[in-house]
Amino acid sequence: FLLLTALTLSFPQAPDAAALSKQAKAAMTSGRYGDAARIYRELLRLYPEDPGLKFNLGMAEFQAGNFRGAIPQLKAAVKAQPKLAPAWLVLGMAHLKLDEPAAAVDPLERSVGLEPRNPLAVFELADTLLSLKRFDDATAHFQALADLDPKDPRAWYGLGRCHLGLMRQAFDRLEQTAPGTPWHAALLGRSRLEQQQFGSAYYCF
Repeated sequence: FLLLTALTLSFPQAPDAAALSKQAKAAMTSGRYGDAARIYRELLRLYPEDPGLKFNLGMAEFQAGNFRGAIPQLKAAVKAQPKLAPAWLVLGMAHLKLDEPAAAVDPLERSVGLEPRNPLAVFELADTLLSLKRFDDATAHFQALADLDPKDPRAWYGLGRCHLGLMRQAFDRLEQTAPGTPWHAALLGRSRLEQQQFGSAYYCF
């Protein structure tokens, strides 16, 4: 898991704002995410249109466990700055924390589109697609993860689960479209053989 940090901000024209920014960064670094969120809200009152501040507030809320509260800030950040890849990633992860995988797909796809070599973004997207049983799409992203790091066990485990899901889908379609055919009997026998149900497998073959 890669650590996501807040954007570094500078306010040369406002010493008080610069001091607040340093305080917020220190709070994030020390794990005082609630304090950081409070300071970023104060800064946003001074600079309400700043997308970096919106992302930082969303990030602080996310780290504090306030996933629902993080989403509006992250959406505002990417609306103002669509190429802010970390904001898309955290937005997708916030939806995942709320058990909303379908809502997570679009922001995760945007994050991967902007940073295709970010292994965290690629994995989160692949795993989300797998949870939605979109096995073909998930396979492509797990393969991309394996290409980034052939030693990453998540990639190979994910590919295995995708292939198993595709096999089950194919078997279900065969059962629906061609029950009782030799093809159906052969696949069923192979499945029984893999489960070491030898008598049943022999009968199918």
